[in-house]
Amino acid sequence: MRPMKHPKRTELGAAERESLLATVFGHAFQDLRSQLPKRMAADDDIRDALIATWTAGRIADGRAESISPERSVDVTGLPMDMRA
Repeated sequence: MRPMKHPKRTELGAAERESLLATVFGHAFQDLRSQLPKRMAADDDIRDALIATWTAGRIADGRAESISPERSVDVTGLPMDMRA
């Protein structure tokens, strides 16, 4: 539960994220990359989708934690909170 060291669109950032994703999803990134033309999904889009899937699973299981510095609400009163 720490920020990534490198921006997601750099080689180091991509490698950092793919390494973590592999611990959860195995070869899913490579499998998806080989099936989707780059014009349909950039590498960072695939990584983002897998990360969102991981986060959604943690939220559904009740294991997600707030990573927002402060909790706030939107104009309709709905909570705005980043979870991971």
